[in-house]
Formats: sequence, structure tokens, C-alpha cells
Amino acid sequence: MKISVIIVCKNEKDTIAKTIDSVFSQNYKDFEILVLDGNSTDGTIEILKSYRERIKLIKNQGNGIYSAMNEGIRLSTGDILYFLNANDSLFSNDVFKKIIRKFEAENCDLIYGDTNFQSKDKAGNLVNTLISHRDFYSRFVWAYRNINHQSTFYKKWLFDEYGSYDQYEFKILADVEFTTNVILQEKVKHLYVPIIIANYNTEGISSHNNPENIIISKEEKEAIAKKYLNFEYKLFQIYNFFFANSLTNSFNEFLKKAFGLGLIYKIRDFKRGLGRIFIWWTRKI
Repeated sequence: MKISVIIVCKNEKDTIAKTIDSVFSQNYKDFEILVLDGNSTDGTIEILKSYRERIKLIKNQGNGIYSAMNEGIRLSTGDILYFLNANDSLFSNDVFKKIIRKFEAENCDLIYGDTNFQSKDKAGNLVNTLISHRDFYSRFVWAYRNINHQSTFYKKWLFDEYGSYDQYEFKILADVEFTTNVILQEKVKHLYVPIIIANYNTEGISSHNNPENIIISKEEKEAIAKKYLNFEYKLFQIYNFFFANSLTNSFNEFLKKAFGLGLIYKIRDFKRGLGRIFIWWTRKI
């Protein structure tokens, strides 16, 4: 099976080579790399041209990341599509081999794994945080969490069947909207694998380091949940209100003065117990 790796970039001269080289380092070699550049002006183009015929360099008109990803989908020739941002990289050189084995053994349509989130602390040191997607066991979880495209492999027929990314409705989470849609289809077989797929740079477009992106991402996630998982989303709101949220500070202070810390701890433990029961129940959904 051939993998089409679609990379979208604009002005990423400091990171684009690391991203591309992480693909070329794979010990599974049946792949193509499509790089869609949004009119870079910082020297990125010169770096991309140095790869010559080893990659397919496509000049994009700069209509947004999902417009470029959709162009990559249209021009790809692989059986499996994988999307990697220009400042991200594959975690190890055997990711493709492991994923292909799973596709062949399980006859899956979509496979997702774990992600290594990379950020910097106040001193500028690199911090790695493993984000596991092991617990995506029910529709309830899909209603409030999402899996990033850097850790997801799609059979190309999914895009032929269900369309491409909605570049007009979603600025940040069009990939989440697409994945949520297809993964809920009965005929789509999906599989989680305990493999770290990619290093995800938290400075990207959907980064929560950007206050504006936090708001947009939350709004888009709510829109996706209401569209595909309205019942489960309402359950999440109930869960969050009764079990997840802490008591307000002022009420906490009142309880502490009136009854001592013991009552607060009992309320906290009671809520945790009910929360565990609630989560267990949602696994049946």
C-alpha cells in the first residue's frame, strides 16, 4: 500500500527540512510526499527545491490550510493519506511500517495512535508530553475530545465517499469535523494502535497558546459535537456541571469555616465516585 504524505507550509524555513527528513527516514519506502507551499518568502522555497524530484512541490494560492490540504488530497495517488504539518515530524523511523502492518492485518479504513506534544518552558527548554488516545472508547468521549490529524491515517476512499475538509465552515478544526463524521459511520472500520505517531509542535495554527485560537477552537468543537453527537454532548455538559467542576471558591470558603475541611473532602470524594460511575455508564453508549 502506498502512503501519500501531505505537508502544508508557509514560511517554515527553520523546520520544513526536519519534517520532510522524518518521512524520508522511514524504513517503509512506498510513499510520496506532496508539499503545498502558500507563497513562502523566507527561503522555504529554496529548501524545498533542493529535494528536486524527491517531492512534489505544489504552489498553493494561500486560501488557508484546509484549502491546501484539499488540494493535496485531490493530487495524491496513494491508498492511504497522512497529513503532517510543516513544524511537526514523525516520531520514529518505523511508524509507517507498523501502521501498514496494522492496515493489512486488520483490514481497517482509519487508524490512529498517540501523539508526542512538544512545547517549550519559560527557560526555552523542550518539553515532551505524551497524549494517549487509548480511551476513545465511546461516542461520549468523541463528544468532547478530538484526535489530531498528525496521528491519523486515512484510506483515501474515505475522502471520495464523504468529501474533503470543510474549509469554509471551520478555520481550525475541519480535520476534526471530517474525522468525527467518518468514524461514526457504521461501515467505516477504525482502530486505535498504541504507537506514538508524531511529534506535534504546539505552536501551530490550532495551538492553545494563542488566545484567539482557544475561543475559535472551543466554538468549532461545540459545533461539531452538536452536529454529530448532540445527545452525548448534552451528557458531557451534565457530567462537567455535576462531577468535573470544583465548588466555587466562595462556597468552598463558607463550607470550610462552617464545617471544616472534612466536609469538603467528603463532597469531593463523593463527586469523584459518581463521576467514575458516570464514565463507566457512558462506555455502554
